[in-house]
Amino acid sequence: MTSPTKKDKQIGDVIIRIRNVHKQFRTPRGVVHALRDVSVDIRTGEVVTIIGPSGSGKSTLLRCINRLVEPTSGEVWLDDVNIAKVSIR
Repeated sequence: MTSPTKKDKQIGDVIIRIRNVHKQFRTPRGVVHALRDVSVDIRTGEVVTIIGPSGSGKSTLLRCINRLVEPTSGEVWLDDVNIAKVSIR
């Protein structure tokens, strides 16, 4: 049996870390704040659901995590990597 390395994740280790994420969209009627100061840790072994009424920012949060949209501010870390620092091809 080998000892875990830094990359080996154990049950309960944080794999997604979201810190102070804000997302704003400009519309003809003004600025829409889709996300305001969202912070959460998601750990290995957890099953997470995001629930809320229509327009509450659920899809926007997922799109910020998978970089389909960039947060206006804040950080999203996946497996100890700040995704804003990773180039998109």
